[in-house]
Amino acid sequence: MAKHKGHAVLVDAARILATHRPSLRFLLAGSGELEEALRHRIAEWQLEGMFRLLGFNEDVSRLLPALDLLAFPSLSGEGSPAVLKEAMACGVPIVASHISGVEEVIRDGREGLLVPPGDPDALAEAILRFATNRSLGIEFGRRGREHACDFGVDRMVQSTEELYRNLLGDHFS
Repeated sequence: MAKHKGHAVLVDAARILATHRPSLRFLLAGSGELEEALRHRIAEWQLEGMFRLLGFNEDVSRLLPALDLLAFPSLSGEGSPAVLKEAMACGVPIVASHISGVEEVIRDGREGLLVPPGDPDALAEAILRFATNRSLGIEFGRRGREHACDFGVDRMVQSTEELYRNLLGDHFS
């Protein structure tokens, strides 16, 4: 757990959500420099019943099928996060920060909802949309599963081949 991953923003969003949906549950996977501070914050705001900190987990992808939603509140660019593609492949809807890397994977309003980074109010609102509308999550999950096919190895090779064909034109053989 590191500051740029936005775990603290998720805890802040949960504090907001506790008044609307105290039955929500959050799983936090990871360990690191902020783990103790997050535990303290969760306890300070009496959110212990909403959170389960799992610690380091080598294979987070095994947890994905059990989730109703994946929250990805990172504060800065993440490359092309594999967990987003894995969640989509499992049909899990996503709420994520609108940052570089994420916006290349998630189409806002299609497979997930993108929110401004570091904004617990927007994060809480997006989570609440899915929590109060199960069919919305199912639809976003279905679209995500379809979109995940675009990130398979065969599709990536095909895209790279098309790029070279376009760049080299008649010289490609």
